[in-house]
Amino acid sequence: MPASSRNRRRGDLSEHPVGIIATPGSNENLNAPSTSGTKRKHNQNENSSTSTKFRGVTRSGNNYRAFIAREGKRYTLGQFTSAEAAAEAWDRASLTLGGTPKNFDEARYERERAKLIDPSYTIDDLRREYGMGAVVKAKSSYRGVTRDMRSGKWRAEIHRDGASLSLGVYESEREAAEAFDRAVLAVKGPNGKTNFSPENYPERLIPKTLEEYRDSLANLKTRKGGGKATSKYEGVRRYVHEWKNGEVTVKWRVELTINGKKKQIGYFKTEEEAAREVERRRFELKQS
Repeated sequence: MPASSRNRRRGDLSEHPVGIIATPGSNENLNAPSTSGTKRKHNQNENSSTSTKFRGVTRSGNNYRAFIAREGKRYTLGQFTSAEAAAEAWDRASLTLGGTPKNFDEARYERERAKLIDPSYTIDDLRREYGMGAVVKAKSSYRGVTRDMRSGKWRAEIHRDGASLSLGVYESEREAAEAFDRAVLAVKGPNGKTNFSPENYPERLIPKTLEEYRDSLANLKTRKGGGKATSKYEGVRRYVHEWKNGEVTVKWRVELTINGKKKQIGYFKTEEEAAREVERRRFELKQS
C-alpha cells in the first residue's frame, strides 16, 4: 500500500499537537530525499551527525531523544537511557509510517512487524506506548527501583495488595534500593527478597510495619524549625557532592553536640552506618 494512502487511512495527525511541530511541506514518498529547507533541517536532526550514529537520535546529557519527521511533521518518540533503545524507537516509527528501518536490520522487528504495519495501528498508538513522547522511566538493576529520567533521581516503590506504594525519591540508586529493602523487611521479615543482605540492616533500625516506615519517610520532609530533613536519624545528615564530570556522590555525615559544641565526626557510605556510629559515640560519652 502506498505510504500516502496509509497515512490518509490514519487521519490527519495534526489534530494531536503533543510532541508534533507542523511545518509547511509537500507530500512526498516516505523514503524519498527531502528538498525543502524545512525538510533538510529535519533530516539533519534525524541523522544526528553531531551527536549519535543513529538516525533520528540526539543526545541530551546522559540520555537520548528519539524523533521522526515525516511530511512536514515532527513526532517526538521519547527519551531513553541508551542510544540503541532510541534508535529502535525510530525504526518502529518508520515502519508504522510506511517506511523502513534505517538503524538496524529489519529482521530485528520481525515479531512485531505485523502490528507496526497494520493500517489500524497509528503513529499515535506507538507514541502512547512510549508515553506520548514523555520521559521514559528507566529500570534499575535493583528490585523496587526505577529512575525518573526527567530529574535523574531514583524512585523506590513496593507493590502490596495490587497497589504501588511510593517509598520516596533518592539521589542515588543504592539509597533507593536500601529504602526498598527496609520496606520488604518490615513486611516479610528476613525471608523477604531484598537487594542486599538483611545483615546490612540492624534489627533495631528496621521498622515494625510498612505503615510505620512510610510515615517515617513522610516525616523526613520537614523537621522541627521547618527546614528540610536529610535523615530520619538524629545526628545524621546527608551530604551530596556534584563533581565537574556530572557524577554525584552521596555520603552520610555524623555531627554530634559535645560539651555544647557541634562536632563533625566523619562521613559514611550508608545512612545506617552513620546511625550506628552515632549510637556508638553516644554510648562512649555515657561511659566516660
